[in-house]
Amino acid sequence: MQTRPHPCPAPEPQWWASQDEESLTVGPLDEREDVIAEALGQGDFKEIEPDGYDFSKGYDHPDNKALTGWKAGIWVGQYQRNHVDLSKWFVADAWIDNLFDQMDDENGGDEDGSNHPLEELSKEDIATLEESVRLAIWHWQHRRQIKLRAYSMNLISGGDFVTLPHPENPAG
Repeated sequence: MQTRPHPCPAPEPQWWASQDEESLTVGPLDEREDVIAEALGQGDFKEIEPDGYDFSKGYDHPDNKALTGWKAGIWVGQYQRNHVDLSKWFVADAWIDNLFDQMDDENGGDEDGSNHPLEELSKEDIATLEESVRLAIWHWQHRRQIKLRAYSMNLISGGDFVTLPHPENPAG
């Protein structure tokens, strides 16, 4: 099978940030520093307690309130969106199998289910059908610029958890 470029290539990678690597909530932006600043500005970071913080006393306890050095943790990475090439998903064998079931008695096999017209197709016939239909789907998707954006993205660079001074306690 011939390898073709994607009919609607994904845009260039961009920077994303969030509290963790599971859900990217800030972005896309072109610069790493910009996405970090945006996450801090939106409060989209994980609060990291200062050394000496006593979880058994709670946040409002004077011993904990007096502590400085709170940090903001942000997951930062440069990601590229995924676009789906629909042509790769056409499988001629499955389509032909489906046709066997769909064709009625007039267009299908004889009364006992044998001698079906589709049985005349060779493996080569099915392979060339698959390539032809995939090419037609590729051209259709390319001409119409149907991006089919996947939910997932690929990490290109970064993928770091950065720790910064908390915006409400910058001296920390």
